[in-house]
Amino acid sequence: MQFLFFVRKEFLHVWRDKRTMLILFGMPIMQILIFGFALTNEVKNTRIGILDKSKDETTSLLFIS
Repeated sequence: MQFLFFVRKEFLHVWRDKRTMLILFGMPIMQILIFGFALTNEVKNTRIGILDKSKDETTSLLFIS
């Protein structure tokens, strides 16, 4: 029961303090916006090399076209 009173007290404290609310909600939103524009999953300008040690007919036919 003491824990619930503690949680309630802290919640009210955070709710009243505007700077704490900005840090709790503003900072994650800013990070989502910044990293959303900066990061991408698209792979560009990448060189690929294939090493074929088997040198049999099956693998050589795959890379002819």
